[in-house]
Amino acid sequence: MIHESTEYFDYGAERAVLASILLEQSAIYEAQNIGLKLDDFHHPKYKLIYEAMEDISQSGGVIEPLTVTDWTIKRGRPIPQTDVIALFDDSIGSSFIIPKVQIIKERSMVRQISEMGGKITEISKSFLSDPKGVTDQIEKLFISLSGKNITKGFELMNGCVHELLKEFESGPNQVSGILTGFPDLDSHLNGMRAGQMIVLAARPSVGKTSLALNICQNVLKISGRPVAVVSLEMPKIELVAKIMASEARVSLRSIQNKDFRDDEMRKIGTMVKDFSKLPLYIDDQGGQTIYQIQSKLRKLKMESGLGFVCIDYLGLVKPHSKYSNKADQVAEISMMIKALAKELEIPILVLAQLNREAEKADNKTGGRPRPALHNLRDSGSIEQDADVVMFIDRDKHVNPEKARVLIAKNRAGEVGDVSLRFIGHYSTFLPALKNNNNQHRA
Repeated sequence: MIHESTEYFDYGAERAVLASILLEQSAIYEAQNIGLKLDDFHHPKYKLIYEAMEDISQSGGVIEPLTVTDWTIKRGRPIPQTDVIALFDDSIGSSFIIPKVQIIKERSMVRQISEMGGKITEISKSFLSDPKGVTDQIEKLFISLSGKNITKGFELMNGCVHELLKEFESGPNQVSGILTGFPDLDSHLNGMRAGQMIVLAARPSVGKTSLALNICQNVLKISGRPVAVVSLEMPKIELVAKIMASEARVSLRSIQNKDFRDDEMRKIGTMVKDFSKLPLYIDDQGGQTIYQIQSKLRKLKMESGLGFVCIDYLGLVKPHSKYSNKADQVAEISMMIKALAKELEIPILVLAQLNREAEKADNKTGGRPRPALHNLRDSGSIEQDADVVMFIDRDKHVNPEKARVLIAKNRAGEVGDVSLRFIGHYSTFLPALKNNNNQHRA
């Protein structure tokens, strides 16, 4: 006995959708817009008819019983025209197609979950030899099933042109990406864009974490998008203290010593009230592997949304595989961070260390050297994978307030220098005063 409907399929819904498309060809676009795919159909004959309809539509033809039957005959899988005509008996009209498509997709989901159980059982056999790899594979199965991680294919340039034209609507000289909150930096970068891996590097104690947190704070306040900070070195309490000092304009030392004036307590109270409404997520677990970080960010993206990520810092991320040298480890991690930025469709800011060569005196001038791409510690692959590479240049002994961000690589815009001010007791960077007139573009 052939069942019309079970938890795994609903043939009545499949016929109704096909009939609606026969009745009104535009209904196929409505079905596609809500995600109906060929594999969502369970009945072999109905799946073949839908495949014919999609192909006829894409080639600019007219979807009708004759053209559908002709398509199947030419491909050696003939379906009688009477079978196609019989579908009209189940016509519901294009205006009612959405509920039927949803039924088809729900049954398809049940089948996929059932198939996934078998895959997980098979994959799990390798768990003892490769626990992290197995965990990542299983996670990817769930993400794929959820529909949140949609794989992109080829796109006609026409669609990309329309996407670009939409950006033109913001007007001339307007930044398109997510703002850092530093106007001169945003002008160079044209904002931070989805899929970008942005590296911010410097020697220790120059202000990498402070500037990165300032950018996170600005993203939250300007765009309202959820921000995640992965801190592999600094505990979350210390991060929050830095944010509090920067936002409330209260000395970091006062916060650390828990010694406040009344006006400082009022400032902190206002800051806590304002920031409690913003979606900032902090993970300070040390010693994480790149797979663990990927897993947590994917889950956060699914559950709460995600607009921007900061990883502090790359050198402390552990690789999935074992390597004989640090350069190969960093190469794997760098490549996977870039891939994750594209997968999650967000910019990821990654902090990195510069090697000791960056501190050695310039042979020609005898002065402080200018950091360069070859100073990135451990691997040239960081330079290769990153869309943007920036360095913080600050002489904390001679003029600790004066700072520059040196943009050494920028795939989507200009390279050059951006002047900033560093207010150490607030742990914050600010745009340089305009009368300094020390802005330079390459």
